[in-house]
Amino acid sequence: MLSLLRCCYASIIATTVLVPSTNSAERAVALPVIYNFVGKDSNPANQQAFKRAYSKKFRVIDFFDKKSYVPSRCTHKVVPKPQRDSSGHVLHGKVRVGLIVTIEGTVTSPFIIYSDDYTLDPIVLATIKQWRGAAAQLNGSPIAITRFQDFTFKGNR
Repeated sequence: MLSLLRCCYASIIATTVLVPSTNSAERAVALPVIYNFVGKDSNPANQQAFKRAYSKKFRVIDFFDKKSYVPSRCTHKVVPKPQRDSSGHVLHGKVRVGLIVTIEGTVTSPFIIYSDDYTLDPIVLATIKQWRGAAAQLNGSPIAITRFQDFTFKGNR
């Protein structure tokens, strides 16, 4: 049996910022700005994983104002089927995936934060890409969000 654990939210806004290039041939590189919601229960290890994964494509900026933030919500979940090894035994393990939910509600740029069994990773990544959601809002405007999702694979032992 597969059970899905809680999800936590961090939010981002895709805004363009010009960053001076170290290469004199390039004047500036446009990077989307990512605002990362940091709540009182936020896990610092997850926050650092997001920054490592996305810092080359986005400028990551933390924010703390919960009053102006409305988290996204999942509108379509796909649950992965139990997986078996070559001997037919059900695989067990936990996988935590980080991702971005766009303002259109699609999942993009998923990555593995933690995994008990690397053979489960491609299944989780393929599954999470099928999820859909409603965009988060910041100050009344729709925004893309970062979030993580836990997957737990269980079977008879």
